[in-house]
Amino acid sequence: QGKTLQVKIRFKGVQRLARPDKDRRTTILVAAKRVFVRDGPAVFSARRVANEVGMSLGNLQYFFPRKDDLLGGMVEHVLREFEDDYAAFLRGSRLDPTEQLVIRLERHVQDLFNQDSRKLFLGLYSLACYDEFAESVIDQMYVQLRKILVVHIRAVRPSLPLTRSAEIATHITALMEGLQVF
Repeated sequence: QGKTLQVKIRFKGVQRLARPDKDRRTTILVAAKRVFVRDGPAVFSARRVANEVGMSLGNLQYFFPRKDDLLGGMVEHVLREFEDDYAAFLRGSRLDPTEQLVIRLERHVQDLFNQDSRKLFLGLYSLACYDEFAESVIDQMYVQLRKILVVHIRAVRPSLPLTRSAEIATHITALMEGLQVF
């Protein structure tokens, strides 16, 4: 009781080079989200993000050598922000596992109605129709979400078998996606 879930979000296939300038990387990722949401997936490019940040394409590629690295990094960043916000919300609280699960689900559902979130994820879904890397990012995103939900479900019902917890997490995820407003 009162314990919060810590989540590490990292996608496979995203190249990470050791870079000391975390703030610059974050600035690029925030700009990448802004460009993706504003301009859409069809014209999303490292060049547009570099222009948004006010840097050369070569400088941006120092941090993100490929467009896939930028796209994956952007989605990781968005999900990490969501998780950090959730953890900060729960920090110091004495909520029981059921209340924590309910709050997580409420926050996810609220996010479905956020215009930028809709544009981001619907754009990512449309990109995944013809881009294998985007498809793998979505798959990994759902794997992470289901894992998080399984931990919450098992905290609520410890006696529930892992396989049943995973089935419930899959159902919850599908129901949330069914609420997506187009």
